[in-house]
Amino acid sequence: MRGSRSCGAQIFKSFLGVLRVVDRGFLVRKARDEFDELVKLASDLVKIPSVNPPGDMSDVAGYVMDFFNSIGINYEVIEPKKGVITVYAFIGDGAVDFLHMNGHVDVVPPGDPGKWRYGPFSGVVRDGFLYGRGASDMKGGVAVILKVIEILARYWENIPYRVGVSVVPDEETGSDLGTKYLINELGVHPKYVLIPEPSTIYRVEIGEKGIYHYNLRAEGYPAHASLSPHVGENAIMKLFKVIDEIYKLTDIVVEPPSDLAEIVDLSGEAVANKFGRESLRNLYKTLSCNVGVIKGGDKVNVVAPWAEAEMDMRIPPGMTLSQLKSLLSDILSKYAGVEITSEKGIDPSYTTPSSKLVHSIISSGKEVAGIDIKHHLVAGATDARHFRKVGSEAIIYGPGDPSNIHSYNENISVEDLKSSLLVYVDAVYNVLAH
Repeated sequence: MRGSRSCGAQIFKSFLGVLRVVDRGFLVRKARDEFDELVKLASDLVKIPSVNPPGDMSDVAGYVMDFFNSIGINYEVIEPKKGVITVYAFIGDGAVDFLHMNGHVDVVPPGDPGKWRYGPFSGVVRDGFLYGRGASDMKGGVAVILKVIEILARYWENIPYRVGVSVVPDEETGSDLGTKYLINELGVHPKYVLIPEPSTIYRVEIGEKGIYHYNLRAEGYPAHASLSPHVGENAIMKLFKVIDEIYKLTDIVVEPPSDLAEIVDLSGEAVANKFGRESLRNLYKTLSCNVGVIKGGDKVNVVAPWAEAEMDMRIPPGMTLSQLKSLLSDILSKYAGVEITSEKGIDPSYTTPSSKLVHSIISSGKEVAGIDIKHHLVAGATDARHFRKVGSEAIIYGPGDPSNIHSYNENISVEDLKSSLLVYVDAVYNVLAH
């Protein structure tokens, strides 16, 4: 279902006395006035369980709709599957989004509630931190972008471009019915995209490694175990040999694009220092490889006639998915009866460091929040990659600490929430006004 609801925006504007002309200082001051409401909004979102799986977002989507209704912003409800709901709001001039802010409200399961200090959906604020599942990943960030569009709608009547916000339901399980649906089915292809995933307020993440997920299957020949290894062909052992060769591909050092070279080095250095492992210094110049699942054989006293492995590889900028597939093909060609049976992948992607949006985030950090924001890359995957695939300049900048997401006692700094709101309001104004 795709629906549309108009919420009396003109009446709202008249009531609030929206200014026709604003400057960045005015909007930043208004953002400071919203600090308490920002924290309450983030806490309210955390208090609403929205675990995925199973993935029913009805309650949290309803809260977001109520929020937009309360401030008079037009929005659409997109529900391609029952309970899997995106709420998409927009303001300003134009038929398509010039700038788009995107965030997910689905969260991973909380695990054992008894291991939480305050309970996974308490939304409690203690000693300067908001606690609960999704506080960092990424309901705190969603609260920020909701307040940004509210501030723009309240105080800037003649926004020269259209600005959109999408609150999506399924980032934790692949984004097929959320962000990807918006892009591929509804044609949401903005010029600029801001996603407040937890990057820390000190990093703007402009790119990420590519992904290749694939299943390997090896065929062998059964025999009685008492005759092994002389009779029969053990598919498990064959698969081990193939995987060993695949792992050696992680020794290849890839030359990054010239405009990313310094950022690749600095990102690798930061990760190496964080984990105390010098080998991570080349993280963004090398492939990563993980055997996540392996299974095979029929019985302990039978030489295994088959084996399968589920593989995860991450591709550095400077290498393409097709180049990785070619390397794997060369390895598999040496082993009869081993093949890739299913696969999905995407190339590495990045937004140029010279992007107006990147520059605005960095300059706004210094000027309104006193933050020295550095360029960085992401080893994992975010929804930014889907926007980049259709030509958007997409970046990650958001409050929250990636090191405590998906863990017990997930939390977010209240001060970081406030700082990120200032940065967002100022940076969005700079992109739209100049």
